[in-house]
Amino acid sequence: MDVNCYTYTARVHTPLFYSSAEGRVVETQPVVAATALMHALGYGYFDLEKAYALRGDDATDPDYTHLNTLPVFTSDMHPVDVETGERTLRSTSYTGELNVTTTDRDVAGDISGTNNKAVPKRSGKSMAGWHRLRKYSGIEPGSEFRFTVWTTDDLPRTLRFRMGIKRSGEVTAKRRSEPSDTVTLNKFLLATLADEADLGAFLNQSERFYKGNDPRLHHFINVDRSWFESTDELTALLDSPNTN
Repeated sequence: MDVNCYTYTARVHTPLFYSSAEGRVVETQPVVAATALMHALGYGYFDLEKAYALRGDDATDPDYTHLNTLPVFTSDMHPVDVETGERTLRSTSYTGELNVTTTDRDVAGDISGTNNKAVPKRSGKSMAGWHRLRKYSGIEPGSEFRFTVWTTDDLPRTLRFRMGIKRSGEVTAKRRSEPSDTVTLNKFLLATLADEADLGAFLNQSERFYKGNDPRLHHFINVDRSWFESTDELTALLDSPNTN
């Protein structure tokens, strides 16, 4: 199987908000995971079907097996010159008071809070509605990344795609003359898409291992590219139904 390997230098043109950690403040770490990059390239260049709404366990349990249908695998987006102080995006949710009349004692107990699994009470004692504000810490325009792509297809020398929360980040990537000697690989994606991946070998071949606060944010930093290309894992990652 013939595999093309390209390394790109990417520049962010608009604020990029990527959820590395969530809470009242949604933070973005400098390394952008390959899960986001593969979706962006899949939507832009490989006709990946968009899943706009997920329900049940699909909405809370990350599942990226659909990426195995793509004839492409990417490294993480390794920071070259990145600033993460952007804070121009925010969202607000509003909750108001509700008047409910019921003759069912169980329903009344749920609403009033006397049952064990009651509906949460309103915030505060006032009769006014309340709101919750979430602030987003994003990547600033002008930030630069490096990433490597392996594909059985071809890709343009210049890539343009959107990514991040609400696909608000506009990115242009230009191919370098030669692939990078080292790459940053996403542990979660390797474990998901290559069932028999020897992750211990990746640890030994990397400069260091970064462990984030989420399994999707675990990275093998500066893995020898030539070694990775000699492994069975890369063949398995690209051996998809769409691969010719």
